Parts: sequence; structure tokens; C-alpha cells
Amino acid sequence: MNKRPSILVIAGFDPTGGAGIQADIETINDHGCHACSLITALTQQNSSNLLAYEPVSSDLVYRQFSSLHQEIEFSAVKIGMIGSIDMLETIVRIIENLVNVPVVLDPVLAAGGGASVANAEFIDLMKDKLLRLCTIITPNIPEAQKLSGKTGLNDCASTLLEAGSEHVLITGTHQDQEIVVNTLFSKHQPKYSLSCERLAAEYHGSGCTFASALTAGLALNHSAGNAFRMAHDYTFNSLKQADQPGKGQFFPRRQKSSFDA
Repeated sequence: MNKRPSILVIAGFDPTGGAGIQADIETINDHGCHACSLITALTQQNSSNLLAYEPVSSDLVYRQFSSLHQEIEFSAVKIGMIGSIDMLETIVRIIENLVNVPVVLDPVLAAGGGASVANAEFIDLMKDKLLRLCTIITPNIPEAQKLSGKTGLNDCASTLLEAGSEHVLITGTHQDQEIVVNTLFSKHQPKYSLSCERLAAEYHGSGCTFASALTAGLALNHSAGNAFRMAHDYTFNSLKQADQPGKGQFFPRRQKSSFDA
């Protein structure tokens, strides 16, 4: 029997189903992998904005991980919304228990509607403690600038690579131009950019979809570059099919991908 790769997903719960842990599970299952999920925070939100959130007990999350780790071998880890400093430190402990497992961090610093979920102390700790454990981080441009303290994308990427991540994938959805350019910066390879047309709508869960598809690619033993290319195409196709369940942002309609299981 062929066993699906198991991915440990650490993220917040979004009751709309458009983003967060539900988006991660949908995407990972769609790529022929199995998602084990640790929920970091419960949120009050709709399709327009995040209104409030409450962190889950970090001790409970670590105990959940310990039980999973006793019997499940993880092929990759995807980290989304963290929600608190205690949870960030717990996630560091979790990752330190997983040897040679690729880690993708979507450094969620603000919700899609703009509400902040990270203060300056949190950002400093993320940079100092977590980035060194990551294979790929996937900030958008504002997140890359906040994490690095730099402005230009090359400077942002260089600073974040120096902090320890093997790759930095900066997404270009926040740029004011007709073409969206996403760029993978690596320690030992030239930067690699992919572009697509800018779609008219605003989307809830696009970053989660992209990072989870990227994680699935790594779990399926694709290189960082190949996983980037396929996650890029998968996410764009999901956004092109998006619908609007509420009155705010559109939700990606995630479809089966071209990943080879």
C-alpha cells in the first residue's frame, strides 16, 4: 500500500473556511498528502477582516504534537498564524524535535483586512529563533520589510537568508503593477522569478494556499524551485476560480494540481 506523506500543519482556525487551517488541509489533501493539524488560535472573523483572536494553550499544542510524533513520521511542516510569543517558542521546540524535515513558514503578521497579529517583540523573536529552522519562508512584500527592517526586495531577502532560512520566497501581490511577480531567493542559487496577471478581486486565503501547496511539493520530494513553480500555478488557478461567499474578499476555489504523488 502506498502511504501518503503526512504534513504537520500549525496554524490558526478561520471560521469562514477561506483561510487558516481549513485552507491548509484542503490544499494538502488536494496534493495527495495527509494533514495533521495543530491549531494555534481561534479567531473571530468574516470575509472582510479579523475582528479578534484567542491563542490556544501552548502546552496543549505541544502535548498534541508529542502524541502525534510517537507514531507519525512527518514529511514536511507548514506554519501559518502563530498568535502569541508562547506559541512561537513552543513551535521552535516542536521543530527542533523533527530532524531533516523541511519547514515552510508563512509569516502571518496581519490578516487580509489589515488587522495586526504580531507586535515588535514577536517579530524580533520570529527572526531570531524561528527563521533559522526554516527551509522556505513565504512573506509578502510588507511582511518581508517588517521582518528584515529593509525596503528593497534584494536587501530584504539577503537579511532574511542571513537570519538562517535556506530560501526566501517573496510574493508580489502588494505591488502596484499589472503583473504579479513572485521571487524565490536562495543561499546557493540565483534568484528565480515567476509572474502572472494581476486579478481584479481581493482574496482571502491566497497566502495559505500558496504556502501549503509549496509544502506539499517539498513533502513529495520536489526541489524548492519545482515546488515553487507548481504551487505558483496551483494558486493562480485557484484564484481564477474564486467565488465570494460573503460580502468581502473572494475565496480561492482550490482544484486538483499537477503534483506527482
